[in-house]
Amino acid sequence: MKRRIVKVTSATAAVVTFLIGIWQFIAWYQEKSKANYGGEWKMTSEIESAQLERFKGLKIDWVLHLTQTHHKLTGIGEKIAENSIPLDYKARTTLSLEGSVEGDQFTLTFIEKGHLRETSGTFHGQFSNDKFQGTFSSTASDTKGNIIGYKAK
Repeated sequence: MKRRIVKVTSATAAVVTFLIGIWQFIAWYQEKSKANYGGEWKMTSEIESAQLERFKGLKIDWVLHLTQTHHKLTGIGEKIAENSIPLDYKARTTLSLEGSVEGDQFTLTFIEKGHLRETSGTFHGQFSNDKFQGTFSSTASDTKGNIIGYKAK
């Protein structure tokens, strides 16, 4: 009788250990297979509407450095060109970024440190592999438009 109890107990322990191992592997695999959107990104924003007419149609090139921790996205960015004309380092402005990603959808709020004042806004978009596209709005001349980007590194 004691021998049978030992066998049953040992078999039960082995099955439980095996199931825990499988559960841990599945959890690890799911975490590893989630997309990570951290890294260096090149982004172009195109202004479609603005209070000031001179901004309409302006294309701005940015370099973004994003970090992802679970669903949280943070980062920094730098304006590097306007209408494909590279900006001198003194003319560049910086962004601080904070937001979230759910699946392939993201929302980032930003603060741009301009030469005269800070402005703020939001990027909304969707990742697709190493690319994204979406929209933006900013307090700078109440601008709105589209964004498109690709992962550089």
